[in-house]
Amino acid sequence: MAVLRGAFRAGRLCEMNERVRIREKRTLLVGLVVMTVVGVNGCSAHSDDGHAVAVWRNLLSVTNPDYRVVQSGGARGFGSRDGWTTIEPRRPAPSSGSEYGGWSTRLDDVEDAADVSRNLSGWSLTAALVKLGADPLQDEDARQEARRVLRSLGPSVRSEVVVGLREPLSEPEVVKLIGRTPDVLLFSTGPNGKPLSWDGSKYCDSRGFDAWCSSGAEPSLTKEFETWISLLGPGDEKSLTAFGLNLDELKTLPGQGVHGFVLSGWPADLLPIFDDPQVMSFSVADIAVDG
Repeated sequence: MAVLRGAFRAGRLCEMNERVRIREKRTLLVGLVVMTVVGVNGCSAHSDDGHAVAVWRNLLSVTNPDYRVVQSGGARGFGSRDGWTTIEPRRPAPSSGSEYGGWSTRLDDVEDAADVSRNLSGWSLTAALVKLGADPLQDEDARQEARRVLRSLGPSVRSEVVVGLREPLSEPEVVKLIGRTPDVLLFSTGPNGKPLSWDGSKYCDSRGFDAWCSSGAEPSLTKEFETWISLLGPGDEKSLTAFGLNLDELKTLPGQGVHGFVLSGWPADLLPIFDDPQVMSFSVADIAVDG
């Protein structure tokens, strides 16, 4: 009888252990499902989400045309899962890291990215961009002063200018006006007082999506901007809201035309823009001596 009771207890113990293992498997499975759903819905996006990191970097760039925003370690990698990001003032000559006040920071969530945006220091290009949004008209004295500054610069001095247009133009019309693609296209004014913008990218995938890798033909900046907007969805609303943006309104921007642009170049290349009747304002935001 003792043997039978021991066998019975052993059998019950095995049965109980099996039930525990089944419950553990079910719990693990439910946990995995919950984690998957949360990740898909974007409720707990973290820097291991390549799409989310690219959205945060692009939002930093779109809302702050006075700064360059790139993946730390090089221009490639807006779609990288690593949140390390380099931010530097958009000067008329290429800079290197902290030489012009640039720094690197890790974006672990959208709150990090929004905090970086709110705490960016204003400088001369910032002031020119905010003025364009708040008071696009320019009096003759200010216009002539900008002309005088450019004429006083030597041939080895690169300048950065902010140009406001009397009426919105298409990108091809802007290219015809200045003879090349601007450094930055400026659209309507954003929630922080600066124009919403899109700048060129060095590589076909450096904004976190295939801009022109497959086609091999580099698109216009406006088309690249449209492509990025088309990739945004309901799961990105939290990120957009953190930057004061709305997806439906964002979708309308490319079709509204270019309101202005940022352009860098030599004085001889920039001076002819003054006399074009399509130009409403012209501000010299920064200068940099070459070499």
